[in-house]
Amino acid sequence: MENTQTHAPPKKVRRISKRVLRENIDGWLFILPVVISLLVFTAYPMYWSLVLSFREWNPLGQDKFIGLANYQAILNDKLFFQALGHVLIYALYTIPAGLVWGIGVALALQNIRWRGFFRALYFLPTVTSSIAISVVWSLIFQPDWGVLNNVLSFFGIIGPNWLGQTSTAMASVSIVAVWMGTGYWMVIFLAGLLDIPADYLDAARVDGASQLQVFRYVTLPQLTPTIFYYLTSALITVWTMFDIVYVMTKGGPANATMMPAVHLYTVAWTHLDMGYASAIAWVMALFIFTFTAIHFGFSRRWVSYER
Repeated sequence: MENTQTHAPPKKVRRISKRVLRENIDGWLFILPVVISLLVFTAYPMYWSLVLSFREWNPLGQDKFIGLANYQAILNDKLFFQALGHVLIYALYTIPAGLVWGIGVALALQNIRWRGFFRALYFLPTVTSSIAISVVWSLIFQPDWGVLNNVLSFFGIIGPNWLGQTSTAMASVSIVAVWMGTGYWMVIFLAGLLDIPADYLDAARVDGASQLQVFRYVTLPQLTPTIFYYLTSALITVWTMFDIVYVMTKGGPANATMMPAVHLYTVAWTHLDMGYASAIAWVMALFIFTFTAIHFGFSRRWVSYER
């Protein structure tokens, strides 16, 4: 009798251990494709680009260790610093406009009939190829026979060469970027609006607050986590903007829309200077990390997570 009681607990422990082990194995098998994908397509390329940033390397066989020479060359790269300035201009165009437009569309769709239909309609550009969108908008911006200038000419206005003038090229690209992102951010902001407790809004209206005051003192503070997410994503996106700019202007005219990602692509695949392109990529990553860290630091002063 004593022997049976003595040996029973170890058997139970062994059964639990086997079950836990089996669950762990099953879990690792499920995530194994993702882990392999991250290692092969993210971790290894990042490691290799860091190695290349200290070398003079191209696909034709040139390979030489040059230390920090690539990073020193960036300090004398006027086009790279010009591209940094364009990031600031592009951010000033797109981030406030995207924020106001996204919240405005979400507010307009918050309580209307057929909300699902209009939400799907606005979301269509988000699931459409950015290349296709860029090509279509390039045709719209054509100075001679484009739709936009034809509409302006109907009202007696002579439209400019939108993508061919340094004064309008960046604004034109920014319009396309904001338009393309409207659907995604509309859904995000609409989710944030619907998450605000109705009791807060009703209490403010009972106290006599106007619609504008309800938005200013109730809706907007409750929406700050969503706005914080938008600003974080936007700060990263402005540094990595490539496809729209490359298809519509290729950084022109006269480098007026040259962005760091377009400059990096040109260095890597036109000049085949992979080492210098890798150094540019890591400098861009440093800028992104720095601005994101500052953004997170200041978020404590204005983001409210209280309900």
